[in-house]
Amino acid sequence: MRAQARPDEFPLRHYHGDGGVLGVRMGTTFEISKRFTDLPLTEVDRLLDVPQYEPRMAAFCVLDFKARKAKLPGDDRQAAYELYLRRHDRIDSWDMVDRAAPQVIGRYLIDRSSADR
Repeated sequence: MRAQARPDEFPLRHYHGDGGVLGVRMGTTFEISKRFTDLPLTEVDRLLDVPQYEPRMAAFCVLDFKARKAKLPGDDRQAAYELYLRRHDRIDSWDMVDRAAPQVIGRYLIDRSSADR
């Protein structure tokens, strides 16, 4: 991501969190994230520790891409769900919620009763 950073060209004016930005175009962030859909959750968790916006957004994108897999094993889906909830503290922008919550949280909960949640 850092190699793609161009802060003068992509200052991400919509981001108002405290983490700062690298200056990576959102389309580039999505492309990189999609290539790393099979990234182990331990590495996704590490990305969430990076203070800048784009690496954390990439982590939520990876979770989203993982959760979109129709044949994702139930244990993997649950692990992504649990990681999202456990690292919810790293969300400081609604676009992170918009990106991952529908697939990561929604797909996990859709077939569960409230007693199973």
